[in-house]
Amino acid sequence: GTLSTCKNEVKSLGGESEIVLSMSDGSAVISKVGQPLYSFYGYQTAGVFATDAAAETAGKDGKALTNAIGVPFAAGDMHFVDQNNDGKIDKDDRVNLGSPLPDFYGSFFTSVEYKGIQLSLTFGYSKGNKMYNAVRRSMESMSDFSNQLTSVNRRWMAEGQITDMPRAVYNDPMENSRFSDRWIEDGSYLKLKKVRLTYQIPLNLSWLRGLSVWGECNNVFTVSKYTGSDPEFSAGNGVLYQGIDAGYLPQNRNFNLGVTIKL
Repeated sequence: GTLSTCKNEVKSLGGESEIVLSMSDGSAVISKVGQPLYSFYGYQTAGVFATDAAAETAGKDGKALTNAIGVPFAAGDMHFVDQNNDGKIDKDDRVNLGSPLPDFYGSFFTSVEYKGIQLSLTFGYSKGNKMYNAVRRSMESMSDFSNQLTSVNRRWMAEGQITDMPRAVYNDPMENSRFSDRWIEDGSYLKLKKVRLTYQIPLNLSWLRGLSVWGECNNVFTVSKYTGSDPEFSAGNGVLYQGIDAGYLPQNRNFNLGVTIKL
């Protein structure tokens, strides 16, 4: 899908300003002095309420925890952390969920050659960046009749059940699928981006300096904990859209064969 910026909030806290940009799907990023630019901004979770009793005592002074309009959470709902301890979950409970910008990233390559045969490997890597898996959010929301992932089979269904997947309720009235750390994943990866094998054909011709044949494979494999299709992506070219998996086609594996002629 396509994400767009729909509104922004400008706050001043203790002389420090912060800018919150909200997306069309309810996700948000924050820019604040002393923090990485456009960090993800949402709710922190503490699991799923296994029982009604747990929900009824999770709020301020041991009372029920409610949503922004006062409806109490119940068994099977997500337990969102009440950051300001006012007994309700609203936009003031959002926190920095991590930055899509890596601590470091880059690429490296190596090459070995033996009797006219050369093997070249090119790697790419990224470390310390967070990713927003908007695809998984859509396909684990359980809020309508659209296709869902098999992971929703572990959803909460009975009093006392321990699980990390909330109950399925049409339209999601308690906003269990709201933008939270449920959808933020480690985007670090190591990728073998290219393997090329070249054979230099031996020649003894004055008019031909060299002749070689080669074959290569691109996007060979990726090592990553990210559960989406490819951790190397962005929803747009701007800094604002980095680290957002909005369901674009991943980089495909492809094979090429060629001949290099040097005259």
